[in-house]
Amino acid sequence: MALRWWIRPYSENATQFLESRPTATIAVYPTIVRRLDRTAHSFESQKQIIASLAQNNVGSVVAAHRRIDLGEYESGSQQDIFEYDMRSVAEALKSPHTATDYALIMEILPYPGGQRIFGIHVFILDQQGRNAFSFLLNSHHQSFEQAGLSASDSSEDARVSLLERATRLGVTALQAQFDQAHHCATHTEVSSRTPPRSGVVDNFQAGLPSGTDEFGLQTGFVTFSDGSSSVDISATDVYPASLSPHQNVSEAHDHYGNDDNNGCHWSDPALGVSWPFDPTIVSDRAESFGSLADLRSKLGIGALT
Repeated sequence: MALRWWIRPYSENATQFLESRPTATIAVYPTIVRRLDRTAHSFESQKQIIASLAQNNVGSVVAAHRRIDLGEYESGSQQDIFEYDMRSVAEALKSPHTATDYALIMEILPYPGGQRIFGIHVFILDQQGRNAFSFLLNSHHQSFEQAGLSASDSSEDARVSLLERATRLGVTALQAQFDQAHHCATHTEVSSRTPPRSGVVDNFQAGLPSGTDEFGLQTGFVTFSDGSSSVDISATDVYPASLSPHQNVSEAHDHYGNDDNNGCHWSDPALGVSWPFDPTIVSDRAESFGSLADLRSKLGIGALT
């Protein structure tokens, strides 16, 4: 399944931005078009964004004439580029200071050669350079894939048309986010957060949970089956960092012979493990294990010194 629209990281300033949008002043900067060795800009894209915002319940929209130069590409995933460039844009906006409430900068990411686009970033930052409502788009999103963001040839007309379609997709996604945020604000009760309780999340023996939330969005385990989505799976020898205060214990099991069914009791003090809480559920097999000393003896391993 491809995501419908976007990836927008959480921002504690988003609510304030949405509430102030009808009266706020937003400066739209020339659109950044990244190249391998430099930063290009599009003033036509900037005009297109301003025209769209002027029709979408924004207090005041002004054109900023300063070009923001992000230099050469920083290698990494699109998420890495998004986060690095958002920090760079925030740094560039510190001087000279503008009198507007927010700054909007669209960034378009073409493949080498410039005839196909693989990502779009929309940065919306407040006066302090803090993320207010920024998001990214790529081919994992259904609307992006349907837009077909590739040029018909290498001509200048084809390049201009490609940037126009990419900009239109970016502002359409922005408006969709405004609409969804308004829907959530008027249909969702606000409640205080409560810390999660420890226990068994899934025992890997029952079916994998899946379904939809109140807005019809799929949740849980969803199979990728639309033909345009992909999943990257990699392996590592590095153990993940501990996520205190949660302790996750994974137990793989099947039908074993008695001679291979070895282990020691989880609570044996000889393990030197300071458990943050007692487990909610322990299998009969795990509970039946003896001490670490018994296990070492059974396996012919000498005592700990």
